[in-house]
Amino acid sequence: MAITLPEKLKSYVERCAKEVRRGTSNAYVQGLIREDMRRSEQEQLELELVKGLRSKSRTVTPKKWTELKTRILKHL
Repeated sequence: MAITLPEKLKSYVERCAKEVRRGTSNAYVQGLIREDMRRSEQEQLELELVKGLRSKSRTVTPKKWTELKTRILKHL
């Protein structure tokens, strides 16, 4: 994938890449995308937790705990 940026944005990305020691602007943008993915996954997890707390069923079986732990550990 190739992304074209206006010169002002390109300069900004290059400067930020140097400041945060990412090496290249490509690595900097990849880092931003990864951070965004983690943030999105965290938001989704929080929504699911809230949904669970609002549900009428409060019984959690050992199998369900194992499933929840597995899902949570994937996001850490």
